[in-house]
Amino acid sequence: MTGKNEHLAQLGFRVGKGGGHLARTMMLKELRELLAYVDCATADRKHYLKAIAKDNCLGKRSDKTRSLTYKHLASLYSLDISDLLFRALLFFWNRDPAGQPLLALLCAYARDPILRSSAPFILNAPQGTRVMREDLEAFIEDQAPGRFSSATLLSTAQNINSTWTQAGYLSGRRQKVRVSVNPTPGSTSYALLLGYLSGAPGTDTLPHRIHQVA
Repeated sequence: MTGKNEHLAQLGFRVGKGGGHLARTMMLKELRELLAYVDCATADRKHYLKAIAKDNCLGKRSDKTRSLTYKHLASLYSLDISDLLFRALLFFWNRDPAGQPLLALLCAYARDPILRSSAPFILNAPQGTRVMREDLEAFIEDQAPGRFSSATLLSTAQNINSTWTQAGYLSGRRQKVRVSVNPTPGSTSYALLLGYLSGAPGTDTLPHRIHQVA
């Protein structure tokens, strides 16, 4: 890991080849419920784990499901107040309820290389055009030929499409259409912060297009 990446990791960014979207979407509903239940700016990871695993604030049926849910949420959002990325998310979360979908997307984008790699495909799609899952699968495959099985490509593309839909960039249930988004003050401020932390906007530093997501 380079010095630049080490610095980003200390702030809460994640680099590498993996990503939460290999298994789940950005889980906006669960994140909203979790942060509403804990609702404490100084809560640490143990509080979030207790809320999910012991208090079952998300209403999961089994211990295994609760454990996996916590794991996925921590992967996407850190849930660690020692990470600036998560502290800033909490700062804007209740101050800008309308911006929560974009705030969640931005945080997940900074922490999930798989989601991040899909941004050019989604953002470059003209508004009003259909976004085909098969085309996204091909886009992912082109970036890492032979890395994923056909089943993994399918599920990952479905998860990514769902996340961009939850965030407001796509509409439709089965047939996805690219639509415009309306950034809020909070989501715009968060995007600018993440862009500043990762490097000057317009450069190729990680995440290189984060200022465009919101």
